[in-house]
Amino acid sequence: MNKNGLPIYGLTLTLLGGLLSLFSSIYAPGTVYLVLTSLSGFAVVSVWLSVGIAQLRFRKQFLKEGHKNVRFKIQNPLLSDCTLGSYYLMRDFTRWDWI
Repeated sequence: MNKNGLPIYGLTLTLLGGLLSLFSSIYAPGTVYLVLTSLSGFAVVSVWLSVGIAQLRFRKQFLKEGHKNVRFKIQNPLLSDCTLGSYYLMRDFTRWDWI
């Protein structure tokens, strides 16, 4: 941060990343798109994997502390319906035979 509270190092790093993306998209557009798509897909999978691991570790610690194996109440009853609906939509639309 400089004296005005501006994050100079963060802005410089973001600017360099943007310039690198710009120049690489000019010289190797197919490769850059593939790499960026793969990175974003890996990020999504790793985030949800960490959520699942955290849930498993929480349950294990919860039981170790002497609590009963209880089911936590869902505040929104439509949450499970929306989750299942999005799963079925994703399953149907990723087959690519509907195009």
